[in-house]
Amino acid sequence: MSDHMPTEFDESPTVEVIVFRHGHEIRRELCESAEQVAAVVDLWSELEGVHCQVDDLAVHHTPGQILEPTADVFDTDEYAPEVDA
Repeated sequence: MSDHMPTEFDESPTVEVIVFRHGHEIRRELCESAEQVAAVVDLWSELEGVHCQVDDLAVHHTPGQILEPTADVFDTDEYAPEVDA
């Protein structure tokens, strides 16, 4: 994997190649270019029983874009227990 440690969001690798062998994940590679992705996929695809999944990680969220969890609001009258008279 790349040892590059980004200091800013714009410097981070934007594509991840996940390598599977017989259905089990065996490796993850962060890539910074389409050429690097192609090289990683070509290298791993030579092995029998191996397939690669390529994920685009280009979308970055800032803290203001992430939704805060909220408590569910229930109508208490609808769920009120029945009282025997």
